[in-house]
Amino acid sequence: MRRQITTVLLGMLTGLIIHLYLLLSEEFTLSEISATGIIGAMLIGVIIAFAVLFFSDRLNKIIKWEENAGGRLLAGILISFALAGVCYYTYYSLTWAHVVSITVETIPLEAAPMETSEISMITTIKLMILIFVLALIYAILSYAHYSYQSVAFAQVNGIQLKREIIDIQMETLKSQLRPHFLFNSLNTISSLIHSDKDEAELFIRRLADTYNYTLENYKKKSITLKDEVALVTSYVDMMRARFGKNVTLHNNIPTEFLSRDILPLSLQTLIENALKHNVINDDQQLTISLEANEDIVRVENNKTTAPSSVVSNNIGLANLQKRYRLWDNQKVSIHDREQSFAVSIPIS
Repeated sequence: MRRQITTVLLGMLTGLIIHLYLLLSEEFTLSEISATGIIGAMLIGVIIAFAVLFFSDRLNKIIKWEENAGGRLLAGILISFALAGVCYYTYYSLTWAHVVSITVETIPLEAAPMETSEISMITTIKLMILIFVLALIYAILSYAHYSYQSVAFAQVNGIQLKREIIDIQMETLKSQLRPHFLFNSLNTISSLIHSDKDEAELFIRRLADTYNYTLENYKKKSITLKDEVALVTSYVDMMRARFGKNVTLHNNIPTEFLSRDILPLSLQTLIENALKHNVINDDQQLTISLEANEDIVRVENNKTTAPSSVVSNNIGLANLQKRYRLWDNQKVSIHDREQSFAVSIPIS
């Protein structure tokens, strides 16, 4: 509604300016200008304003400001000038004699301007110059309005993006510090103390390293693939205290890719996801493989029986997808097959 009101006001103002300019340039005084002519000019101004607005909206879809500001500005000037020029010239060609006849009714015949029966060439040139200037001003204002909206949108979007990143970071941290994992780890430590103190001490050290890595790196934008692989290798070694040799990790990542960047705790999330959603025992062993190429790291595991006590809500994967979308608009690819489950995440 606000946009329509603005368009009406601008149309009325434009029509009034053009009408007064034409008559005053023909040496009429303000007292000689009729209300009828003014109303007609303002009405045609409103009609043309809505027409220009309509075509400007269509033009925005064809030539986008953000992609080609110069081309959009020039196209806007030409279209506005052509549309308004044709409409105003047609209007005044049809009504000029009537406008002048009303205006000159109260003045002596000898004082009436020449060529009152049709719009003169000089008046036409003045009309086109004025319309071109107004079209130029309109195009510049449109660009200024677009620039203001872009800056405002960028600021709002930046604040929302920072908040979303913080929310996702907190979700990632909570997933790593969940009580269920800590409870299982303490139970494992309790059982190892009585059977293998050295293994219990190693388990505690790895658990401490895992939490230390989480607290130090969850806020970072990226981390080297080498550090993330070291974390998941230590984590899987720690899980073998619970599952024995029934969990196997094959690291097939070439050495030349270990210096590449990856989101922190991304591989960790996928390893945990594999352990969580598969039954692991002597009869159903879990094998996890890590592979990489120039663009992605792929984490793949075979499928065993799904645990009855675990309901898959894909929160971990959804969180990971959001994080990569915010990280340079990257995409996570999920491949869920009958016998295997694989996730490919980008590296940079």
